[in-house]
Amino acid sequence: MMKTLGFVLIFVLLVMDLTSLTLADNVDRYIQALKDPDSYVRQKAAENLRDAKDIRAVDPLIQVLMSDNNSTVKRLAAWALGDIKDIRAVEPLIQALQDVEVRGNAVYALGEINDSRALDPLIQALQDSDWHVRRNAADALGTIDDPSAVEPLSDKLSDDVCNVRKSAATALGKISDPRAVGSLIQDLLDTDCSLGRAEAAFALGKINDSRAVIPLIQVLKVDVSKYAREGAARALGEMRDARAIDPLIQALKDEDYNVRSSAAEALGKLKEARAVEPLIQTLKDTDLSVRKRSAWALGEIGDARAKEPLNQTLNDENAGLEYAAAEALSKLE
Repeated sequence: MMKTLGFVLIFVLLVMDLTSLTLADNVDRYIQALKDPDSYVRQKAAENLRDAKDIRAVDPLIQVLMSDNNSTVKRLAAWALGDIKDIRAVEPLIQALQDVEVRGNAVYALGEINDSRALDPLIQALQDSDWHVRRNAADALGTIDDPSAVEPLSDKLSDDVCNVRKSAATALGKISDPRAVGSLIQDLLDTDCSLGRAEAAFALGKINDSRAVIPLIQVLKVDVSKYAREGAARALGEMRDARAIDPLIQALKDEDYNVRSSAAEALGKLKEARAVEPLIQTLKDTDLSVRKRSAWALGEIGDARAKEPLNQTLNDENAGLEYAAAEALSKLE
């Protein structure tokens, strides 16, 4: 009988016409449903409260996090608390880091709330035996953006799991502290994690330290991973170092269209006249995104040699490319 009532409540929560109810009515019903004896009803209630992001749900969700007997419900409560982003949840979520079944979601939530009290517990979570927790901790530390996490995150660039290394590199890019440059350059040599190399390249571009220019050029020239080459091209564009001009021009011929597109954009940021003729050639690239980026780059460089080729591009059947060419021409006048 109780189970039947529970599924009836699920039906009421998920199928009824909520447009006839106020948001307050909905949230109150979901909060009440957190006490339902059926765990599936409690799960759906927590999911709906996560979507509602109403601060009235914070205390009831904390209670669920601390005392519910179903691990899935507790995980969903942690997730909801992270998306609501209320600081009342910080201490309970720190306590939940001791719960083996919940700590991954608790780490995520602490990153979303972005409170300095979570910094040390999250740094400790980088050593967790579960790589999902380590990855989430790295992501969270990137969100909190505190320089004291630089060394622990740099250590995670040598983690056994590629996804952890990738997240650590991303976080270091967000923090953008020069102390991470040496470790990130070393990470560019990571042979079995191409996405990690790509994120290391992105991070080096954000930090913008001249020590990274030559290693990034090497990645752009010879790395077997298209993701790493793309990351290097984008990073070199952010750094705007003249040493990258010729390698980026060569990258306009890369076999991967994302690399070519990123190289074109980087050359536009560098505003180097030597790139004009190669970029005019890539206005005829087989890939639309490369053609659009090349048009944009020619507008940024502002060289009159690009006027006629851009005028010809105005007749392209693609409206996006036509618009990019028109924008570029407006900068040449």
